[in-house]
Amino acid sequence: MEGPQQVPVGAVLVIQWTLEDTNYTLPGLCMVTVDPGKTLADLLAAPGYPQPSWVHPTYGDCWPMDYAATSTVVQVVMKTGPAYIGCFSSQTKKIGVLGPIEVVQ
Repeated sequence: MEGPQQVPVGAVLVIQWTLEDTNYTLPGLCMVTVDPGKTLADLLAAPGYPQPSWVHPTYGDCWPMDYAATSTVVQVVMKTGPAYIGCFSSQTKKIGVLGPIEVVQ
């Protein structure tokens, strides 16, 4: 992951990713927040599905890969954090998690 580890509230974060391995069912990304006390290590250890009750899709639905392009870009207005980006190879299989991205006043 390249980019800031801290952004101000209201900042527009541009996320661009490239799918190098096309042997996936429905690849995509989700940006989430977690309950206080939970960390990146907790997200890495958690299953991709079902989503644990302490994970919150604060930034809406997941973004699927655009198969018509070599990369996909989404823009997110940062509201709260810390935020984490989960990478998935299907609707139920997690590849990994990136973050945190702190959101400050």
